[in-house]
Amino acid sequence: MKKAFTVIMAAAMAAPAAAQDGTLFHEDFDAGMPASFTTLDRDETPITVSSYKGVQVSPSWTASEISSAGNQAAFSFSRSTIDFAQENWLITPAIELPAGSEPVLRWAAKSVAESFPEDYKVMVSAAGADPSAFTELLTVSGERYFWTDHALSLADYAGQTVNIAFVCTSQNKFILAIDDIYVGEPEGYNFAAVSSSSHFAGMEATAPVSGTLRNTGRTAEITQVDCEAASGVLSQTQAVTLAPGETLDYNFDMPIENHSVNRYSIKLHFADGTESTVLTDSVISSYYPRTLVLDEGTGNWCNACPGMMPYIAKAKERMGSDVIVISSHHNDPLACNDYSSQRGIGFIFQGSLPVFTYNRHDSYDYKNYDVYHTDGFLERAMLDSTYASITATAEQQGNEVAIKANVQFANDYDNANGWYTVGFALVDNAYEQGDIPQNNNCTSLSAAEYMYMPVAIPGDMMVYRDVPIEGSTAFLGIDGALPAEIKAGQDYEVEYRMTLPEDRLFGNDELTVVGFVFQKRSYELLNATAVPLTYDPQAVGIGSVAAGSGATISRSADGSVAVAVADGSASGVARVYSLDGRLLRQAAVKGGAATVDCSGLKGCYVVKVAAAGSEAVAKVVL
Repeated sequence: MKKAFTVIMAAAMAAPAAAQDGTLFHEDFDAGMPASFTTLDRDETPITVSSYKGVQVSPSWTASEISSAGNQAAFSFSRSTIDFAQENWLITPAIELPAGSEPVLRWAAKSVAESFPEDYKVMVSAAGADPSAFTELLTVSGERYFWTDHALSLADYAGQTVNIAFVCTSQNKFILAIDDIYVGEPEGYNFAAVSSSSHFAGMEATAPVSGTLRNTGRTAEITQVDCEAASGVLSQTQAVTLAPGETLDYNFDMPIENHSVNRYSIKLHFADGTESTVLTDSVISSYYPRTLVLDEGTGNWCNACPGMMPYIAKAKERMGSDVIVISSHHNDPLACNDYSSQRGIGFIFQGSLPVFTYNRHDSYDYKNYDVYHTDGFLERAMLDSTYASITATAEQQGNEVAIKANVQFANDYDNANGWYTVGFALVDNAYEQGDIPQNNNCTSLSAAEYMYMPVAIPGDMMVYRDVPIEGSTAFLGIDGALPAEIKAGQDYEVEYRMTLPEDRLFGNDELTVVGFVFQKRSYELLNATAVPLTYDPQAVGIGSVAAGSGATISRSADGSVAVAVADGSASGVARVYSLDGRLLRQAAVKGGAATVDCSGLKGCYVVKVAAAGSEAVAKVVL
């Protein structure tokens, strides 16, 4: 299978693989599962067939279409109502490795569903295809969502005939995909490159350039790493030998031209005198480093909305911390009305869902024509100049979040009308309570995992990411936050206290405060920042688990909280608190037991039991 990727700007790009004249074995599964392969279901854990659509489910491995029409990969399914690990074996036919050779095993793998990272082992046997004869080469815990090229040396097995096995060991996940299995002795070098540096810089003399190179070809003796740019060549002397699968980090402080797209390449020099460009990328300089905001309009009732999620995942993968995603739900249990009903977001989201825009531009140059919004919009937003910056800190204090922000502008502005302002939103990073299903009629390969998920995706298979839960100032701004006369280069401090919503469904206890500086008339964002906010019961005086308390706290089948104290005659009290420390429910402990009525509560709560002279605390999801 040939995997296709969309390149955004000068995104990271590995050097093309060398000709594989030394190929001993190669399988891409495009013609289906070869008869020469052995597939085994050694766990016999039943697969929940109702968790899949548009694919032939197998208890072990099968070949299925993925990524684009005609391209297939080997699939191992792992969704089950029984919470046991799979042991699904995919075994190659026998492969003869010539004596004196340095063969390499390469393959591509991915977890088909972003929310379910798959586990597997890579095994080798020089004594036939019986599972008992295999030795483990590698364990992968949580394979990446995007195709990842792997490589391992088989030089220790030169002169022998081997079988290679891929063993899926996932426990109640979704689909593991394996493709492009290759065994041979590559004649050239090949590297997979991942950039870890920002795409954006302010008006600085230099910008950091960093990343990781993984050898997916022959063993390489590297003597030098270069960063080549218009400003010149930076070099780092190396003296390292990388075997297949091993990695090398690089770090440069690259001179940049302000208000320009600074393109660069990473080049490797090898001991044999050859060289190879393994990555190209760019740093965009403006007045300040840019942080993009991607606003999505979605709903759990929307049949087409799951098809947008893989595109958003790609944007986050490629942009890293350079992008903030906010997925605003409409008319569903996760809707945040004070965020989604305001004029700005209402204008952006007019028409059908799904839809999104970068930086809330009030211009059709940045709004969707093609629903999935894939034609040049990210590139256009990246090239916008940034005339302002914002940084912030956030701290939970009881049922409020205390926010302090620092704002600066590159130019003077007359702000007598209050158009330039600051606002904030509170975002739930991942709502994964498992109680909200998602409609889904995705049937195209571009929808990735959602092509294979049921028409009504069960709540326990859905993770709703980047959901706003408070945003009353996100578009309207804070009155008087910035002065009537804004001076370039001056720091403006903004303080704001956000009240945590009482009736909001909180997912887990990891939230993010997002700060915006924007031009209120057009709602265009000038810049943004994100500050992680972690809820801690200790911080709000709820206490901690007392050693030897002897109390058991659990959620009962009807959604109440059940308490049992080891001392069957103990009396006391059981209290249920919100994560911000508010007392919501309580019940008396009598005869060593209590049941706290939690009707109407949904989310994560803290239960504190005081009985028998000691205390116990536990988090409970209702």
